[in-house]
Amino acid sequence: LATLHPPGVETLFLPATEQPTAVPLDSAGEPLLGRTTTWSSFAPTIASVSSTGEVVALALGATEITATIDEGSARLNMTVLPQPVAKVVVTPATTSLPQFHKASFGAVAYDKRDKVLAGRAIAWASSAPATLDVNATTGSAVAKDVGAAMVTATAEGVSGSAAVTVTNPVEARALWVTRFEYTLSNAVRYDSIVKIIQKAASANFNVIYFQVRTSGDALYFSDLEPCSPRMCGVLGRTSTRPAQDPLDVALAEAAKYGIEVHAWLNAYTGFIAGSTTACNQFVTSTPANWLKARPDWSVSTKNFTTGAITRQVDNCVGTSEYMWVSPGVPEVRTQLARVSADIARRYGPKGLKGIHLDRIRYPSNQVSYDQPSQDAYRAVYGTFPTSNANANWLNMRRGFVNQGVKEVYDSLRSVNPAMVLSAAVFPGYQPRSGWSAQWSFTDLFQDPQAWAQGGYLDVEVPMNYPATATSASWTVKAYCSNTDWTCVMDDHIQRIERGAGRHVYVGVGAIRGWDEMKRQIDLAHDRAATGMSVYSYNLVNSIPNAWAQLAAGPFKHKATLPAMS
Repeated sequence: LATLHPPGVETLFLPATEQPTAVPLDSAGEPLLGRTTTWSSFAPTIASVSSTGEVVALALGATEITATIDEGSARLNMTVLPQPVAKVVVTPATTSLPQFHKASFGAVAYDKRDKVLAGRAIAWASSAPATLDVNATTGSAVAKDVGAAMVTATAEGVSGSAAVTVTNPVEARALWVTRFEYTLSNAVRYDSIVKIIQKAASANFNVIYFQVRTSGDALYFSDLEPCSPRMCGVLGRTSTRPAQDPLDVALAEAAKYGIEVHAWLNAYTGFIAGSTTACNQFVTSTPANWLKARPDWSVSTKNFTTGAITRQVDNCVGTSEYMWVSPGVPEVRTQLARVSADIARRYGPKGLKGIHLDRIRYPSNQVSYDQPSQDAYRAVYGTFPTSNANANWLNMRRGFVNQGVKEVYDSLRSVNPAMVLSAAVFPGYQPRSGWSAQWSFTDLFQDPQAWAQGGYLDVEVPMNYPATATSASWTVKAYCSNTDWTCVMDDHIQRIERGAGRHVYVGVGAIRGWDEMKRQIDLAHDRAATGMSVYSYNLVNSIPNAWAQLAAGPFKHKATLPAMS
């Protein structure tokens, strides 16, 4: 006879060992000494046994260990199981996460000897899903609201946890304020400036793009460009200039609420156009409007059959909205940089934080055949442009705009390296199959990707909203269908932020009402967007209870501005 100890069934955990003993007995049950034991395993890949009887667990499963002595034998049924989980460690153990941001947690299971147990299923949970929502399978988390939560990871009934604090959001919330929203046709409404900023503060906006340059004129006190008719009644008439500077008023009021003000400048618009009323304001002044003083700076088209050049400035009434100056004229670029630096120098000490460029492009890809631009082409290629579609000519005009942005950037850095340069750009960048749109790169010679990659733009602000309340362009629709808002937002974030390391404040339109505006803000929050810019004050103000809805909903908590790259 033979007996094994332990008897019967034994459980062994990977990668443990066991040393059973075999005792030979005679017919009376008395031990027999000096007998040799032979050991074997029915499934040696599950558990092996040595000549001395040491059993080593090798893989999950079951086997039978046999001890043979002379003619007698004994068997031990052995099951090999995984090592039980003794503890679970979650990383990071503590973390702070701004609202709307995302995080990924990891968990490692250990046995009682602190050895890592790989491949164990982890189940995730949050103690406060309304504050921090955690994916039950992956451990990825989204900060939904300000507060505290515990993230728990459980493996085989054993849990570990991490403490999470969700802080106020870190995002830019900009609001475009146009000249029409704080002026009459011939006077500034200072009470409107105060009201605009107070309402913006009530909804927790933290940046205002305040328009102070329309088209070679000034809605602030300037010695470089003429006073706007919307401030002085007549272009450049300083005798009727008001006692208060609108930009000073905006800066002082915004400072009460911790709101940044950035001066919004239309870059290459020469003067307003399109009506007798507008064109009658295009008068000689001191200082002079740049297009009035230099009509040869006007953008122009060319008839390649006859060679005739047609200037916009010669058809003010027949030109829509603005007559433009040419970015190909070096003095035009210099003037824009000079004006930008002057504003930064004089208003920076009063709290101005940046310059925001709009209309930083050509009005179309059919212009400009002004003499300086053509001379620049001939200096490089030996002849004037022979076709509007010539690739070198297309690239050169795009390069003129790029150079203009860089000159502004450099001028600001010379005044104050902390002064932020942002630019409002068209939402569509390059032509996309199946889409119908005007493209910034090909149609307007506007290349913000080059500006970001070149390091001379801090913030790109795509004007990702429709022009009219009835238009469906740049609204939320089926993903990446024609002019889909979300698809365009993702494109800008990918190219400008991830590709070039500069910020994107995605444009949000209020023109289609509350539902569309909130949908866009929520999608921006879903992407943890660096910022957004809402167009515009009057459009938000026209939505019933919009300011209160923003304050109670997507902008519930005050936000800290993200640090510049």
